[in-house]
Amino acid sequence: MRAEMGAPPAGGPYHGYYETACHYYGACADGLVDYAHEVMARAVEFGFGHEGKVRPSGGAEAVTVSQGSACQGFGIGGSGGATGGAIVRVARSQLGVAEDPPGSNCTKYGPCEQWCALFVAWVWQHAGIAMAGGTPPYAYSGTFYGWVKEHGGRVLPATATPSPGDAVLYGWGPKETEHIGIVEEVLGGQIVTIEGNFADQVSRVGPFLPALAVLQGEAGPIYAYAEPPGVGHEPTGVERG
Repeated sequence: MRAEMGAPPAGGPYHGYYETACHYYGACADGLVDYAHEVMARAVEFGFGHEGKVRPSGGAEAVTVSQGSACQGFGIGGSGGATGGAIVRVARSQLGVAEDPPGSNCTKYGPCEQWCALFVAWVWQHAGIAMAGGTPPYAYSGTFYGWVKEHGGRVLPATATPSPGDAVLYGWGPKETEHIGIVEEVLGGQIVTIEGNFADQVSRVGPFLPALAVLQGEAGPIYAYAEPPGVGHEPTGVERG
C-alpha cells in the first residue's frame, strides 16, 4: 500500500491511511459498504491510535503512536483541525442511514436514544474535531452551545449567516434545545441542512429560510449556530444529487 498507493509510514495520521483505503477501493464508500471506514475500524481494533511503541520489521527504530481517538486525526484541514467542507462530506456520506430496527432510536452513532446530537458529534469527530469521550457526552443537543465556546469555537445568533459544517440549533436556548443539525449549504438567504433523527433517519432538509424553520418541520425555531473550534472553510466540492 505504501509503494503503490502512497500510504503514510508507520505512526502516520488516521486521515492519511483512510484516504489510502479510499483510493484503493476507488472511493471511500458506495451504496453497500463504507470500505475505508471498515478498514480503519479494523485498524483501531488492532491497536491504531493507542499509546505504545510499534517496531517495524527489519529492526528499524520503534515509532511512537500517540494516544487518543482515531477520529481526532481524520481532519482534511491540517493542523489537527477540520474544514467545513470535510464536515459536509462526512455528513453527506451518511444520508439515508436509518434506525435499526425502525423506531428504536438505535444507530451506530451512539446509545439507543434521541440521536440528532449524537449524529452531529459523530460527524464532527470523523471530520477531525477533537471531542473527548466519543459521542455519548454530547447526546443533549444544547451541549454544543457551551462546548464550542469553551473550546475556542464561536456561537452565532440566528440572524447571522452560517457556514457549511456549522451546527444549527433549534429551540429557545441552550437549556431548551429541541433539535440540532449540520449546515450543508448556504444559498442566498436560505440554508440546506443534514440532520440525524429527522424522520428516523439522516435526512437532507431544505432549502428553507432560517426564520421559517418550524414551517419546514423543525422542532423549534433556530436560536443559534455553533461553529466548531479550529475549523477552516472551503468549498464543499461535491454537488448535491
